[in-house]
Amino acid sequence: MEEPLGTSFDLGSFERKTVVVTGGLDGIGAACVEQFLNYGANVAVSHLPNDVDRARADAFCGTSMRRSSHALDLRSPALIEQFW
Repeated sequence: MEEPLGTSFDLGSFERKTVVVTGGLDGIGAACVEQFLNYGANVAVSHLPNDVDRARADAFCGTSMRRSSHALDLRSPALIEQFW
């Protein structure tokens, strides 16, 4: 019998890796951030480049060495290039 997709995934494979989560300040995105942190990943949380989201992202990421916030609008090629 074939294993269902994802059942043999090694959650430890996120150790020393960085994951980018867009929309990571709310809802499913925020839950993804927490899960990736639980799996050992560093998480770059992207948010829209405005003062309100920047303040929320700074509060959300705090002083954690494993969480960072980044202003990123996926509709802007210049901001995407700057992020990388």
